[in-house]
Amino acid sequence: MRVRWSSEDRSLWRKIEDKLKISNKPLKERIVKAIYNLQIQKDKLENTLNKLQRRDRQVFEKCIGAHLSNDGAHAVMYANECAEIRNMAKLIMSAQLSIERVILRLETVKEFGDIMAQLSPVIGIVGEVSKKLSGVVPEVSNELDKIHRILNQTVLETGVSTQRVDTPQVLNEEAQRIIEEASTIAEQKIRERFPELPKLGEPIAEGEISIATSSPISMKTVNWTRRRVDEEVYNYIVRNQGKISISKCALELKLTPDEVKNSIKRLREKGVIRVI
Repeated sequence: MRVRWSSEDRSLWRKIEDKLKISNKPLKERIVKAIYNLQIQKDKLENTLNKLQRRDRQVFEKCIGAHLSNDGAHAVMYANECAEIRNMAKLIMSAQLSIERVILRLETVKEFGDIMAQLSPVIGIVGEVSKKLSGVVPEVSNELDKIHRILNQTVLETGVSTQRVDTPQVLNEEAQRIIEEASTIAEQKIRERFPELPKLGEPIAEGEISIATSSPISMKTVNWTRRRVDEEVYNYIVRNQGKISISKCALELKLTPDEVKNSIKRLREKGVIRVI
């Protein structure tokens, strides 16, 4: 006996088939692709963060040089530029941390596809991060917007949400909490990753000091300013990645150990360095 399907029956059956497909392989493929694309954007943000850190180092050294030269105007200008760079870095690092949380959630959904409702907060996070990065890293922002639309469409098709893809979303409580936590952690990491700016506005005294000649015994006095010594000691610290041996530094710069110690003390008092 042959069963004849009406056009309405065939249409209904196709809808059922489409619904079933979403809950199986196509859904997993979408999630895997979203995770892959999110990881790419996270790596791009890391590259941008590294560039900002290098730029900050350049401007920071100019700030220190101007500060040690008693050039207050330029020191303030460079310090303000460093502050702007660090604000951008904090935003990018916060976005990175938020994306990490989204990836973790998507990996859970990939393994347990029956908890599609858990996609709702991460979709809001992706959309929010995309908006925040639009004026800083537009390329990443555009890619995140595409991922946001794909995830939103996936939830819509599974029937978990009835909200249209192009409807502005309001962050739920969980999504808002995740973004706030990411911002707090990013602020802490920025302090660890970027050197502290010097305290500006204090004049640097000048005076006569003694330095060692090529002979380890004979000494002679020259008219070096403290500023010059502090610059040399600071540059030595930078070259050695924040580590200093008093004796080696004194030998290389032809200073006495006490002069090196006094210079370090002055740099600490002015907020140029911290001993950790």
